[in-house]
Amino acid sequence: MFSRKDAIRLRENAGAINFAAAGSANAEVASSEQRSLIDSYRSHYKLNFENVSANVEHRIGTFDSGPYKIVCQYFIPEHGADRGTAFLLHGYFDHAGIYRHLIEHCLQLGLAVVVFDFPGHGLSSGEIANIASYREYNTVLADCLMIATEQGVTQPWSLIGQSTGGAIIMDSLLDNKLAEKFSFAHYILLGPLVRPKRWKRSRILFTFSRWFKANSPRRFSQNSHDKDFLQFLARRDDLQSKILSRDWIVAMIEYQKRFEAAGICNEKLHTIQGTGDGTVDWEYNLPRIKAKFPSAESFIIEGARHHLINESEQYRIKVMSEISRILELDT
Repeated sequence: MFSRKDAIRLRENAGAINFAAAGSANAEVASSEQRSLIDSYRSHYKLNFENVSANVEHRIGTFDSGPYKIVCQYFIPEHGADRGTAFLLHGYFDHAGIYRHLIEHCLQLGLAVVVFDFPGHGLSSGEIANIASYREYNTVLADCLMIATEQGVTQPWSLIGQSTGGAIIMDSLLDNKLAEKFSFAHYILLGPLVRPKRWKRSRILFTFSRWFKANSPRRFSQNSHDKDFLQFLARRDDLQSKILSRDWIVAMIEYQKRFEAAGICNEKLHTIQGTGDGTVDWEYNLPRIKAKFPSAESFIIEGARHHLINESEQYRIKVMSEISRILELDT
């Protein structure tokens, strides 16, 4: 088991993320303890990718974003990153460690991968699973992209976000003018969040309860057909939060209001959505996304649940195939 204490030690002893240096940044790790922590982390979350290549290069380091120390990882395929780079944004309660299927798929396509943990998630600092505003997430993304620009991370760039990660892509485009600052060839949203399922009823309950409770116990939902994945989250992933934060919900409501008030954005979004999604209100969300992003396209996967990159294989194959099509790359 890779523990939360291990995560803190790994973060505190990590150097600055280095996208530019030749050779593995892990070779620069000062202590055998840090090397052991990185190996333990990669082993626990199966981030070694031997089935892709024995020579996938992995770098791990940190960057500062406001009050947060963000842990960022950089994976480079054996023959380099000539085909471009995919930046991955995880969802609420998630972290980079559980995105191995998507990282592996991008590497198989010949893409380098940049993935970081948002504040309060995974290896990064911050109050667990909490945030004051989604704008802080937007800032973390922009800070990472600025470092990637300065260090010459290979283009073209693609941005892929699961759930809340998809919300951050949209919020960054609408509120933070992301496309005016950085150039992306593709934006891919997987089960993106505008509002959750059963939101009208939940918001009424939340309005009454928010004055009395700062947090609520988290219920691990059946958001995938992959039972092994669900059991891993609930029993073997110590980096999972056990609570749902009131302040995070307030931040989500603030994001929803910004989304509704925002103008039109002409960037082309590609949304992949499962009809079995019980986490987000996709039938409500997709028309709203289309209204804000008129060039948006949606691809529907019948029966797939919310956690598309960690669905069972029969659904995940369809997700990865559609990602390949959007990126115009073949395995």
